[in-house]
Amino acid sequence: MKIKRFLHKIFVLIILLAALFVLAACSGKGQAKEPSFPSTEFVSSTKLFSLYVPTGWSAHEVIPGANLVMASTEAALDRYRNRNALESGELVLNVGFLPLALFQEKELSHLGIQSDSSPDAFLQSLLPMFVVGDEPARNVAGETALVTLGDGRDAGMLTFSKEGREGMTLVFRVGKDVFAFISAATYPGGLSESQEIIYALATGVTYNGSQDALYQKLYGD
Repeated sequence: MKIKRFLHKIFVLIILLAALFVLAACSGKGQAKEPSFPSTEFVSSTKLFSLYVPTGWSAHEVIPGANLVMASTEAALDRYRNRNALESGELVLNVGFLPLALFQEKELSHLGIQSDSSPDAFLQSLLPMFVVGDEPARNVAGETALVTLGDGRDAGMLTFSKEGREGMTLVFRVGKDVFAFISAATYPGGLSESQEIIYALATGVTYNGSQDALYQKLYGD
């Protein structure tokens, strides 16, 4: 039973990380920082997380308390979900949360995940989970960088480019025991134009629950 439960956790971890890395591709709890552009605060149906959504955008909570996707238009969201090329001006963000305890379980020790290191080192240590042989899986590859968001929050950042879209993944802590993963996807050549809004939206992300509550939402045990 323990092995089955562990395999289930690994399966959920891979699925969530894959979505947050490739479908695109230290601060504590507190008041979210509202972007300078028109926006509305979105609060999870579980009250576990909140963030700001630009006015006129679409937002859909995929996993209550753990995952949300927002896009500049419904058409962009449809293209994103179907892995089609994004068009000029379109931007999609996939925001997810994972508990620190998951990465510290002894069953995962052989993976060398650096959950207690800087955000960029942590993000870099996750990349081998998406590599098959010598080939990066789904174009997830490269070296990560450490960036500072608008509120002084440090984040690990990885950019990617593939046919029909380009984007970035950001990883940072929201509290001492929860990580936020943000995967942003836009049209080819649009990342430089979108970086400011991506950072601004990441700055406004907060997680208001414990990692135990997040664990319960993801695994139910």
